[in-house]
Amino acid sequence: MQNPKPLSVIEPDTAKETKLIFFDVDGTLLDSSGQFSDVLQQQLKRLRERGLSLAIASGRPPFACRFLFEQLGLVDTGLFYTGGLIYQPSSDKTFTRHSLANDDARDLFYAARELGLYFELYDSERFILDVAHQCAPHITAEHSRQLRCEPEREVIETLLLRAEPEATKSGESPWIKVLLGEDARESDFLPQLEARFPELHFAYAKLPSYPDWRFASVIPKAADKHLAFDRLLDHYQLASHQVMAFGDAGSDKVFLQRAGVGVAMGSAVADVQACADFLCPSSDEEGVALALASFFPE
Repeated sequence: MQNPKPLSVIEPDTAKETKLIFFDVDGTLLDSSGQFSDVLQQQLKRLRERGLSLAIASGRPPFACRFLFEQLGLVDTGLFYTGGLIYQPSSDKTFTRHSLANDDARDLFYAARELGLYFELYDSERFILDVAHQCAPHITAEHSRQLRCEPEREVIETLLLRAEPEATKSGESPWIKVLLGEDARESDFLPQLEARFPELHFAYAKLPSYPDWRFASVIPKAADKHLAFDRLLDHYQLASHQVMAFGDAGSDKVFLQRAGVGVAMGSAVADVQACADFLCPSSDEEGVALALASFFPE
């Protein structure tokens, strides 16, 4: 752990060996209203023209990042579903996919229903809400707005039962992630669930517009971010000192620590900031754009 430095002390050669930059999305590239600025768009375009690889490392699925692929050009191989998928948008190619076992998805669904937790189920093309388990519609509305796509609504219990025979036969389920949420002012069930499911990884995050809510992206333990970082280094044929990473949440800590230059957002909590080399302003204050201009002056 360390005290990150402000952008004002960046040396001219700090990023001279950087070839690849990973960006978290929510709270990093996107501000609290889910938007990115023209200034950021221009900075990313400038770096692409300089030959840098620019990629996403986020809990989002690819289908909720299409506008970033198209408008910001972030089409190089990156990490999605908090480590569940290594995917190259430019070629629509998947390199690594970790499925969430159908049994685990079912048990999480039953636990969420029992405890009154918010629940979303993800496969490779959609996120799904249960028609009979309506919890926190304001969170659904805000999350849909942030993801820029609408959920499908199904009877999840039936969906999971229907998927079981094929999952058993093929050894791979269609599910990649479950998202759980709760209002931390009213309950504290997520840490208890994490203890009940030691074979799964709970990656915690916030929704900027509802800061009292706490969310956990639940994925298999095999979707380890250290292993994912190593696989991405192999894919790009780079060393860690040639990588820069930006992030704001606990799920970004591994990339901030492993990258040669880790940059935490000013909105990040203390233990996330302590994993980074530098601290930039929040996404509402053009933090990433300011940092890129400082690391890579024209």
